[in-house]
Amino acid sequence: MIVGVPGRDGTDAMMDFVEQRGVATIPHVPDGSGDLWRDYGVRGQPAWVIVPADGSDPSLVFGELGEEQFANYVAS
Repeated sequence: MIVGVPGRDGTDAMMDFVEQRGVATIPHVPDGSGDLWRDYGVRGQPAWVIVPADGSDPSLVFGELGEEQFANYVAS
């Protein structure tokens, strides 16, 4: 499952981000307190926290991911 966490702004800013990026098909949750970003070590966008299905240690990837790179993370 993919969930977007587009920063520490409020819900209105999050919805603007989702609309501008054309990513409305992905569920998004606000992180107003910054707890999710802090817990996973995210310092800015774009960043990806990839949590394996088995719950093992997540990977943190900064920067854009191309389609092939993203597919490789999902497949592993």
